[in-house]
Amino acid sequence: MLYAKLYYLMYTTNQVADYFASDSYDGDTNDRLGLVSYASMPPDAPTESGELSDNDSDPDNDAHGHLSTIANTCYPYSMSATAALFKAWRDYWDTYPPRTEVEITEHPEVHDGWRAGNVLVKLTGNDDSAGMAVHDSGFYKLELQLPGEDWHQHVNIAFWLFSVTAEGIAAIPYKSTDYFGNVEHTKWLTIKIDRTPPVVTILSPTAHGLYSTDDSLTIDYEASDTPSGIYDLSAQIDGVPVTDGQLLTDMMGGHHTITVTAVDFAGNTTTQSADFAVIVSVPTASATGLVGLVVLLSAVGWLALRQRGLQ
Repeated sequence: MLYAKLYYLMYTTNQVADYFASDSYDGDTNDRLGLVSYASMPPDAPTESGELSDNDSDPDNDAHGHLSTIANTCYPYSMSATAALFKAWRDYWDTYPPRTEVEITEHPEVHDGWRAGNVLVKLTGNDDSAGMAVHDSGFYKLELQLPGEDWHQHVNIAFWLFSVTAEGIAAIPYKSTDYFGNVEHTKWLTIKIDRTPPVVTILSPTAHGLYSTDDSLTIDYEASDTPSGIYDLSAQIDGVPVTDGQLLTDMMGGHHTITVTAVDFAGNTTTQSADFAVIVSVPTASATGLVGLVVLLSAVGWLALRQRGLQ
């Protein structure tokens, strides 16, 4: 049936061309488009009733018939043939939607998808079905929706470059469409940006604090971060690791430094330090007490210098 419709499509094209191009002689050199016979093609060539009416003064020239035949028979068959071909191409050659590839540059992911700065995104539409379709119809348009905006589209442009700069989590839907109307299932691109470093607070020991060897010192520190959160938090006293809530006893006299380092999920790092001193307690007025007094005076003098910024 499709073959017959194609026949009428070719026949109609030829007959209309002959009707408007013929002069008084059928098929001579003055005809820009001469009559082409499809009599050898099945189905049989249309009878005179299916041909064009005389288009010049000589009733014996050209074909006979009625123009209404074209409107009632040939054109409907021709349009049907065209639609059938389109449907066949769509149903059997390209039923596969295009796909969109994503490339992100600048500030790579650190932890759990978080990045420490702006990113440049490139979307590329591709209608290559990797051999699943006999013939791909071709990429038509690429669509996306940026946060807080309506959908945008690029028609006949297979790539899209845009930047994401806002801190936080941005969810961006996108999809591609080919010329047959096959639409890619909507995909989501998630961009997480945190360029702000954590905030670290040391509660104990206090900066420039003065403690005794008889004291029990509890380590107390904390950190906060938005929007990604704290990924790692660690502390040291004079290079020796300590933990939050740890109880220190029998500390050596002298000056010490606690250092706390916080890292967020984007890799931003903050290091905070606090200097403090421990004096040796003096139980009696003895030689030991004299040594403790010397340590006390040394620690107090050191703290004074630290506060003035001279050490």
